[in-house]
Amino acid sequence: MADIFISYASEDRDRIMPVVRSLEAHGWSVWWDRIIPPGKTFARVIEEALGAARCLIVLWTHASVRSDWVANEAAEGARRRILIPALLDGVEGGGYEAAGARVRHRLCGPLARTFIL
Repeated sequence: MADIFISYASEDRDRIMPVVRSLEAHGWSVWWDRIIPPGKTFARVIEEALGAARCLIVLWTHASVRSDWVANEAAEGARRRILIPALLDGVEGGGYEAAGARVRHRLCGPLARTFIL
């Protein structure tokens, strides 16, 4: 699986492409939900990809702070201590304040220091 799982609101799909491209240009493998394999449910694919990811970047926007999917993914990333919150719209909410202090992973640590949105 991928090094990095990107969590975002579907309304922001076009906005995440530069983030994905930049991460890949820095040598990271990135998973985001653009392709769901035939015969698998959306929820199962998300669960497997998130479980295998070494790092979770949540893109907080006006849309994503209202998404239950994004909130659940962020909570799992915080629980596993692999969460990097990224504010795209200067929004508040989503629990990113406390979660950002929990980044302690050998992949996420260097990523958090070197990649700025």
